[in-house]
Amino acid sequence: MKTTNKLIVILLACIMLLSAAACSNTPANISIDPKDTAQRLIDGCAFEEKPAIIADSEFAIGNLFGIDLALVAKDGDSYVGCIAVCSSTPETVIVIKAVDEASAKKISEEYLASRVDAYIHDYSNYGPDQLDKLNTCINKVVGQYAFLIITNDNPAAEKLLDELIK
Repeated sequence: MKTTNKLIVILLACIMLLSAAACSNTPANISIDPKDTAQRLIDGCAFEEKPAIIADSEFAIGNLFGIDLALVAKDGDSYVGCIAVCSSTPETVIVIKAVDEASAKKISEEYLASRVDAYIHDYSNYGPDQLDKLNTCINKVVGQYAFLIITNDNPAAEKLLDELIK
């Protein structure tokens, strides 16, 4: 009897795990245009100050954010990514295509997380009103893409992002 109960519990746990995976709304393999996606996020999200897209993606990715360019996918001679930032708030939209999923995870966990930590450190001193949006920002990886979104309404931004990457 104990063995039967254990088997039933294990079977139910497996069914729950499989149903959760089947209900996921975020596809693992997406193909998006980072600049178009960033612009749609900028247009569709609430910002105190709208971020401006930096035209030179190589400069923005490699120099401003210090991301190892070896992790970033290329299209011909251009790196595939878009960075939009503000001059007076931490509001940011970043969409970067990495060379593979492991590289996207590294970009997210090391480089983008470091930027958020630096923002939290800086704004805790002179702009504590910005901390809520930093503590709830979206730092997400989907397939080969890494996203960082910092807005006045991060839950709404994440919902929009999920719609854009379906």
